[in-house]
Amino acid sequence: MFILIFTVFIAELIIMAAIVSVVLKANRCVISVNNQVADIKSTLETALIEIKNGVKTSKEGVDNAISYLKIKRKEYSKKIIQNIILYIFVISCKGRYKNAAIFFQLAVAIRDYIRDARA
Repeated sequence: MFILIFTVFIAELIIMAAIVSVVLKANRCVISVNNQVADIKSTLETALIEIKNGVKTSKEGVDNAISYLKIKRKEYSKKIIQNIILYIFVISCKGRYKNAAIFFQLAVAIRDYIRDARA
């Protein structure tokens, strides 16, 4: 009977020694990884700050581009409406007043030339 209890006790000691050995190896690995993370922590922090600044700058650039495009869209739509009204007027005057139509076409050409020279 004592031999059976002694054998079970020795087996439990062997199993416990194996478990302690695995836990100690795992602890060493965790400490090693922790040291590596601590070494590159400052580098990671600066890299994340730079990424954040880059994203912020990109967002500002996109916002500026969108606002610029909105302004240009308003300008071009205004120019198109002005030209349509002017050409409708020219077309309506062309049948009755040929000389006035030629004058208005010349005025439109001069206005377009001046507008393109400013841009």
